[in-house]
Amino acid sequence: MAAAGVVSGLAVAALATQGLSRFLYDVTRFDPLSLSAAAGIVILLALLAATLPTLRAARMNPARVLGEDGSCRSSRKTNMLIRDKMASVEIALRQMGQVGTPSEGDLGVDVAATSAATGVGGPFAGRNDSVWIGRDEWARFLEDLRRLERARRAEARVESMSPGEFRLAVIVTGRAGDVAADGWVGRRYAARDGIAHDRVSFSVELDPSALPLLVRQFEAFAPAR
Repeated sequence: MAAAGVVSGLAVAALATQGLSRFLYDVTRFDPLSLSAAAGIVILLALLAATLPTLRAARMNPARVLGEDGSCRSSRKTNMLIRDKMASVEIALRQMGQVGTPSEGDLGVDVAATSAATGVGGPFAGRNDSVWIGRDEWARFLEDLRRLERARRAEARVESMSPGEFRLAVIVTGRAGDVAADGWVGRRYAARDGIAHDRVSFSVELDPSALPLLVRQFEAFAPAR
């Protein structure tokens, strides 16, 4: 395309400069140095225009390209973000149980969730930076997630070891194969009248075409042991 533009540009220049010859000083209308410089600048600009976006795309995480609606992405290998315009849940791998200990393979994660304003209030946001998920629970979740991807029905659910801290369920919501990620993050704390609970629920509608990517992201997040 750039070469075609240079050729057509030289042809137009040859016609356009016929009446300008008398205004030129110490240079001809077909001066090779001037024409070569102009053609070189055009080609250089075309190469830059094509190369810079290509380099930027090559460095981009494919998961990030999915956009904001029903997307899932990994900002780091140990981070998962699932969101749409109304809600989000972010899971960050904090640590894993050490080999040779009773907690070997268990996941320590930080969870943050948001939910947009509704008729009953909001917006809402909450987090818990001390969630633990059992090794076997995580392995079952990954297996159920793979089965859901293949069959496009049922659900895959994972819950924290301590009740009331975290739940995530990836669900096929209808015959059309719509997919959602539902759940909540909460925490318990001491109150005047005993133990109190805070909880923020979320429901994220996912693009069904993003389900395979979601599965791969969870597998890379923390492979089952």
